[in-house]
Amino acid sequence: MIRSLHVADAWCIARIDAAARREDFLPQLGRSFLRTLYSTLLSCPGVFGFLSEEDQQPTGFLIGCLDTGRAMHETIRRSWLPLTLNALGGCLKRPALLLGTADTFRYTRKSAVAGPELLVISVAPAFQRRGIGTQLLLALSDSLRAQGFTRYSVTV
Repeated sequence: MIRSLHVADAWCIARIDAAARREDFLPQLGRSFLRTLYSTLLSCPGVFGFLSEEDQQPTGFLIGCLDTGRAMHETIRRSWLPLTLNALGGCLKRPALLLGTADTFRYTRKSAVAGPELLVISVAPAFQRRGIGTQLLLALSDSLRAQGFTRYSVTV
């Protein structure tokens, strides 16, 4: 089942993302960083998402945004201190992450994406290869189409 993502889901999606994308940059900053990032993002105007559940267990999620620059600016404005403190833990364990962290905080100036964007999609390892990612992408496409958009960007 696919449903709308809520701020209260931030902890479970941080857990999914940390497990599914262990080697990627943001998950290496830790679950607390992800939880803070996702809860703040989801409280910003124009940011929305979908959660996949099987037997009431979260299996995957997707976060989309209508204006990434604005959402990231608002996220940093609202939560710069907890994001920084949470990122420090990951950077102390892996100093090489420091450069990527600084780059993340500068994303508001770098983002040239106009219009909707897929920010993150993640499926729990035990549930991969079951079409959950496809279902989440279809939910995003349907939602954007209902709002009058015919395309969206994906930044990796």
